Amino acid sequence: MSSTKHARFSLRLLAPLLALTCCLPVAPAQAQSSFMLAMMQKYPMRIAGTPAPAVMAGSAYRFTPTLLQQWSAVTFSISNKPAWALFNIVNGTLSGTPSQNQQGSYGNIVISVSDGRNTVALPAFTLTVNANPALQLTALTASNSAAVFNSAPVISGSPAATVVAQATYSFKPTASDANNDVLQFAVTGKPGWASFNANTGELTGRPGTMQTGTVGPIVISVSDGNSVTRLAPFSISVLASAPAEQAAPVVVAKVQAEPAPAPKANVAALTWTPPTQNNDGSPLDNLASYRLYYGTTAGQLTKVITIDKGQTAYTVSDLQPATYYFALSAVNSAGLESALSDVRSKSIQ
Repeated sequence: MSSTKHARFSLRLLAPLLALTCCLPVAPAQAQSSFMLAMMQKYPMRIAGTPAPAVMAGSAYRFTPTLLQQWSAVTFSISNKPAWALFNIVNGTLSGTPSQNQQGSYGNIVISVSDGRNTVALPAFTLTVNANPALQLTALTASNSAAVFNSAPVISGSPAATVVAQATYSFKPTASDANNDVLQFAVTGKPGWASFNANTGELTGRPGTMQTGTVGPIVISVSDGNSVTRLAPFSISVLASAPAEQAAPVVVAKVQAEPAPAPKANVAALTWTPPTQNNDGSPLDNLASYRLYYGTTAGQLTKVITIDKGQTAYTVSDLQPATYYFALSAVNSAGLESALSDVRSKSIQ
């Protein structure tokens, strides 16, 4: 018996793959805006941070606030910013390095941020710049560097303590400087009837009869630009008349405007007899010098020449055409000056 062979086939049906796509609906723009506004109201923008309250001069200061719940682009701003500081409007950073001369407190500083809708700010704060001892020492060393190698000027002199009313007072100190610096003089307590020369230190004047009394203390000082040296304080007493023990000399001679020899056309030659007594009648034994006063007006003899006590004649030269008036006084070693002699005149052609 024959057998029939049958082939076996296995049939598998392949089910088609079905892809299911689920799509969410797109919300309208108005709905998106409402949602964002709700989120901003529920989680508002905030700014945080605690600025350092102080910085030392010469040191860098820096503070950047922290921005919380940012929903859109923002811009930072500041009020009452210190002049030495910079401010970044993008991230709110306050930075800078104050100098030594910017010490002090800078108050009511406010850092704020805005997103166009809302603005929030940190609490107002004060920033204090403290002195830096290291910078102070550096500045002190720099300012004193010249003085370290500087010798203070020297000043000396003994000003007369008295002057008779209507007599001329004059005192000029002696000053020097080892560094050959240019010297400038100053005075405090100067009498109202006196003038002062800041270049020479000379104090001069002629007090009137209504200016009797004592003026002081008077202090004359000299400076080389780095150091100041002062004379000891002194006073000047204006006397109505010279005391007997220091009586002013009396000019008993007549001043002659025309000597025996004919003078040159532009000169005036003067001669006189030396005084021998004081105005109280006592002998004159301390004559120091003469003062020759002259000018083009009899009542204003503004030019003064000091003449040695050993001379009895003097020639004034280089006179321009005019009528000149001359008078002489004598000065003793105490600085007391006599009244003027008779006025003499000469015309220069």
